[in-house]
Amino acid sequence: MCGHIKFCLVTVILFAAFSCQNNKPGHSGKLLAAVGDSRFYESDLGISLKGNKDSIAIRNNLIRDWVKKQLIFKKAMENLSDAEKNKDRELKDYYESLISQEYLNKIALANADTTVDESEMVAYYQANKKNFETKSNILKFLNVNVHSEQIDSEISANNIVPYALVRDRIKQIILNRKMAIYVKHAENQIYNDGESRKLFEISGDKTKK
Repeated sequence: MCGHIKFCLVTVILFAAFSCQNNKPGHSGKLLAAVGDSRFYESDLGISLKGNKDSIAIRNNLIRDWVKKQLIFKKAMENLSDAEKNKDRELKDYYESLISQEYLNKIALANADTTVDESEMVAYYQANKKNFETKSNILKFLNVNVHSEQIDSEISANNIVPYALVRDRIKQIILNRKMAIYVKHAENQIYNDGESRKLFEISGDKTKK
């Protein structure tokens, strides 16, 4: 089994190395890998690797991850029963969830106040300083792209990451919280809307009139 997977990986890597511009509708760039009928193109990488010194390693890891997923899926399709493979209910629920969330986000964005005051961000930073301790490896989590010398010089005596280095992330956190409130408001608005209330009936619900 292990030998078979290794052979498949080698085959895919060799295939990727010598493949030419063989495009499929909806894909672009060079064909990088293939497992059975599935194809993986440059456009499927999903990120731009231009100027990245580790681009080759990142690219190979992405290809390898895709190959592993395809091999596992292939084995699963071969070895699971029809009943085990039937995910229609889960797919329906997932699709409905995605569409509903897309609509709620659209309503929320149309009505949301997306401004974040500096005072709001500073207040959040002051109230949550323990979340920005360097010992919690917060720099890596926040993707702070600065030289280590700069970090060392700016970190305060109590090992707290300076506000300037986490300002953008704090802004995003506050925006996400605001959006969550607007989305919840949109949910309640739809549920309590007069026209919407005519569309459903809940047995024993005395609140609906």
